[in-house]
Amino acid sequence: CPPPTVRFTGRGDILDEMSQYFNTYGDQRHIFLLHGLGGTGKSQIAFKFIEQSKSRFSEVYFVDSSSEQTIENDLATIALAKKFGKDFEVTLRWLAQQQTEWLILFNNADDINLNLGRYFPAGSHGNILITSRNPDLGQHAYREYKVDRMQLEEAIDLLLSAARHDVSVPENRQIGRQLRLHCLPLAVAQAGAYISSSRALARYLELYETTTKRIQLLNQRPPQSDYKWSVYTTWQISFEKLSPQAAELLQLCSFIHHDGITEQIFQEAASYQLQEHGPTEIELQEPLRLLATFRDSVSNWDSMKFMPLTNELGRYSLIEFQATSRYITFSIHPLVHEWSRTSVNSEATLELCMHRLLGMSISSPTANFQFKHQIFPHLDALSFVNTSANRQANVVDIAFADQWLWVYYEEGKYSTLHAKDLETQVLEKRIKILGEDHPDTLISMSNLAIGYSRLGEFQRSKDLGTQVLEKRTTILGEDHPDTLWSMANLAVRYSQLGEFHRAKELETQVLEKRTKILGEDHPDTLWSMANLAVYHSQLGDFCPAKELETTVLKKRTETLGEDHPGTLKSMGNLAMTYTHLGHLTSAQQL
Repeated sequence: CPPPTVRFTGRGDILDEMSQYFNTYGDQRHIFLLHGLGGTGKSQIAFKFIEQSKSRFSEVYFVDSSSEQTIENDLATIALAKKFGKDFEVTLRWLAQQQTEWLILFNNADDINLNLGRYFPAGSHGNILITSRNPDLGQHAYREYKVDRMQLEEAIDLLLSAARHDVSVPENRQIGRQLRLHCLPLAVAQAGAYISSSRALARYLELYETTTKRIQLLNQRPPQSDYKWSVYTTWQISFEKLSPQAAELLQLCSFIHHDGITEQIFQEAASYQLQEHGPTEIELQEPLRLLATFRDSVSNWDSMKFMPLTNELGRYSLIEFQATSRYITFSIHPLVHEWSRTSVNSEATLELCMHRLLGMSISSPTANFQFKHQIFPHLDALSFVNTSANRQANVVDIAFADQWLWVYYEEGKYSTLHAKDLETQVLEKRIKILGEDHPDTLISMSNLAIGYSRLGEFQRSKDLGTQVLEKRTTILGEDHPDTLWSMANLAVRYSQLGEFHRAKELETQVLEKRTKILGEDHPDTLWSMANLAVYHSQLGDFCPAKELETTVLKKRTETLGEDHPGTLKSMGNLAMTYTHLGHLTSAQQL
């Protein structure tokens, strides 16, 4: 069996568990599986354990398990060495007869089609240790351990040791912490080997911080490395064994956040309904083609068609499943995530497809606030500012931008440059494609005005909101719902600028029209009533404010229920007004 690398560091928790297991129940067969992503150090842990446990085992046999052929060759070699035959089956029969504490290490049993169990000697004695990327081999083991990232301080020790730098120097350790190697042993060890050539630790950090240089570094195998593949080559080997569908899913997911990737994204996208003024079926042909593979015979979502692809990725440890109550959810190691994205041949096409899938998912009629909150990190990661998708963006993608931005609003994240830049680009594209007076263009203009307000740019918000109101009044008429919303939004802008009388005048007009057109109990009418109460309060007119707020609270309680956020907000507003009026007991009761 090969020895562990001289730079082997840490992993005490795994080694302790293995030692405890193999030293318990000595009269029974022990089968232990080490599984995990390629590059996590499974083989090195096995080698280290065997080195530390020489006295525990009578003989140790190393079997290259990368294929059936290599397994049979190595088992046959044992027969030849022992001079009792030259066939692998002879070795298995011989081991079955040996009542000793032999150990077979089946190393790198990564082929998901490999039936490893057929190579286990018969009987209930002996010891077997397996290393594999495939967690499903746990069906053959009595104990298993998922090998993951190293502890941070152990990873820094390994990096500096491999780089031949003093592990006790604080400056060296600080640079080690800044390297985003995500504690992956192979990446850490090969980075150290690279640094050892030039001895320039800080320079390596500078190179690594640049995406293109980082890709080059992780794609290189240092000549003095103990491992025969580079970090990226390790994963490429698994990737090339994937079905085309599983490979496409992995690469699509490399454009969104690496954590919390859920089946629900695709299920909601499959529920998207084509809209009259939205993208056409032809324009959405790529995401629709993908989603069609996950539908049943009557076009409903079928998890049993999605699950095999995620299971396939899981068997190579390219994804890690996360426990959830309903939907399949998984994460991708950050370095695998980046590698997968950089290995895409048609980057712009796949990125645009994922952009549209997310747009369809948040535009689905069943997509609720909880779902949108859950996938916000994915929207933020794929924001098409400065991306290939943005460079290709047309009216198709703009159609989803409004929904995209509303998620930013709901998350309270509009202040990020992503949202403002996105809204500005959407408006520019709609003016160019649809014209200044198109309803969708006016929606973008209105959204941007609201965005300026959220950024504290109230004058710019008011100016743009005034333009929207004028255009909608001319095009749609003064009683159109969109016109009334523009008027109500402009009233808010006046309030934010301290022009409370003007705000009250506008909102009074809106309330009168909404009451006449929609009725007193309509949510939009109650919204206007609540805002008008605020403007009265800002002017010090607390009595009319109290009357309006009392009406709003009563109607919202009746229509929405006592515990609805809108009802509770009305209750809080009325309590504040009671306080201003000196009615402290009533305020306290509310």
